Amino acid sequence: MSESFISLLEEHLDHRNVVAYANTPNDVGEYISPSVSGRVDVSSIEQVIRIVKLADQYDGETALYPYSTGYNWGLGSTKPPSDNTVQLKLNGLNKIREINIVEGYAVIEPGVTQGTLSRKLLNTNRFINVTASSAETSFLGNALDRGVGLRHQRTEDLLGLEIVLANGTLHRVGWWPEQGKQSALYSHGIGPSLVQFFTQSNLGIITGAVVRLLNRPEKSRVAYISFSPENLEYAINTFQHWSAQGLIHGVLKIYDETSTLTYGANKGEFLVHLPISGAASVVSALSIALETEFVKAGEKFISLVWSDSSTNPYQDDIVANLVAAAYQGDTKYHDILLEKTLGTTPTEIDTEGKGWIFFLPLLPFSGQAIKQAYLHFDDIFESTGVRCGATINTLSDQIIDLVVSIRFEREEEEIKKAHQALKLLHEKFSASGFYPYRLDVEHPLANSRNARTLREGEIIRSLQKTLDPKGIFASGRYSY
Repeated sequence: MSESFISLLEEHLDHRNVVAYANTPNDVGEYISPSVSGRVDVSSIEQVIRIVKLADQYDGETALYPYSTGYNWGLGSTKPPSDNTVQLKLNGLNKIREINIVEGYAVIEPGVTQGTLSRKLLNTNRFINVTASSAETSFLGNALDRGVGLRHQRTEDLLGLEIVLANGTLHRVGWWPEQGKQSALYSHGIGPSLVQFFTQSNLGIITGAVVRLLNRPEKSRVAYISFSPENLEYAINTFQHWSAQGLIHGVLKIYDETSTLTYGANKGEFLVHLPISGAASVVSALSIALETEFVKAGEKFISLVWSDSSTNPYQDDIVANLVAAAYQGDTKYHDILLEKTLGTTPTEIDTEGKGWIFFLPLLPFSGQAIKQAYLHFDDIFESTGVRCGATINTLSDQIIDLVVSIRFEREEEEIKKAHQALKLLHEKFSASGFYPYRLDVEHPLANSRNARTLREGEIIRSLQKTLDPKGIFASGRYSY
C-alpha cells in the first residue's frame, strides 16, 4: 500500500478520519506485526463505497482490510495476516436500524456491540445469543467469524447480509424484511445460499445484517456439576449421551483445571455449566431427569448444584454468574471477568496487561477425543513449559468446540514460549484430525495443506478472482 493512497484518502474524506501509521498497533496475542500503512475510521456506508472505488482506481495496488470493533483478541485483534494494507475500522457503523420483537429479528451494523443489543432486549420476550467475551465486542463481526454463543454457533443467527463488493456496488443477500409483508425468517432463499458464502471471507465488506432474536424461555436454570480429572473421559461420554437424549438446552460449558484457576474456581476440579430451559413444567421434568442421571454416575461426579438453589456455593463466583446470565442473553458480568482475567479494560487489552492467545479446534463429542487432546497438552507442556487451559463447549451431540487459551507475561522469553506452544497445538491437533474452525493471523488458511482445503481452494480462488479480480481486499485469515 503506497503512502500516496493514504494521501488520496485524506483528500477525498474527512482527514480527521484517516490515520497514517508509523508502526502497526499492538495486539494482546503479540503476533508478528505486518506492514500496515494506516487506518480509516469509517462513519457511513457511502464512505465505504467511496473508498472501495478509490482503491479500484489503483489497479490492484491497494489492499483494504476491514474490521468491526477490532476486539478479536487472541487471534490477532486488528492485525491482518498480509503486508501493505490499509485498515477500515467499521465501529462507526453502529446503528441498530430496526428491532422487531414480534417477528424476531434485528437489523444491525458492524459497530453494534453485543452489550448494546442485549440491553435493548432486556425486559422483552426476546434475547440474543451472546458469547462469553466482552460486552464491547461486535455481534456481527463475531458471527461472521463463526464465533460460538451460549446458545449455539452464531452462524445460525445470520439471516441476511448487506455487502459492498470490490466494484463498489452494494448488495443484499439472504432474508431481509419487506414492507407490508410478513415472510418466514429463512436465510437460504431459493437457489445457492449466499449468506454463509460471505462468512470467514474477504469477498466483500459487510455493512449490515439481519440477525435472529431468540424467544425468551419461560424458565431457565443451570446445573453446576464438578468432577475430578481422572474421570474426564467418562464424564464426556456421559454428557454426550445426555445431549443426544435432549437433556441439554444450549452450549454445555466445561472449564478444566487450568481455566478454572485462571478464572478463580476450585483447584483440581472440572466444573460443568449445564443449561436447561423452556416451559416451567419441562424444566421441572428435566431437572428430575438430570438428578436421576447424576445419581447413576455414582462417585464419578463430585457434586450437582442448581443455580437457583439457596445453597448454591457459586453465588459469588464471577464465571458462574456470567454464564448463567449469558444463557439469557445478558452481558452484565462480561467485562468484570475480563478485567479480572487480564487485569485491564477492553480498550486497553491490546496495549497493556497480560498476553492471551487462543487456539480453536473442533473435536468429535467423545471421551476418547478429549483424552487425546489432553495428551497433546501434556506433550506441549513437556516441550515448552506452557500449560494450556481449555473450555469445552458442546455445539451439538456430535461436535465439541475446544477453546484452548494460553495466558502469558508480555516479556520476550514468555512470548516466544507461548507462540512455540501455539505452533505445536496446530501441528499436533491437525495430525489427529482436530482442525481449527477459526484461525489466528500467523496461521492463515493459505498455510494449511490438508486434503479438504486443497480441494476447496480451487473453487474459492476461482470465485475470488471473479468477485475481486484486482485484489482490492487484503488477504485475510481465510484466504486461499
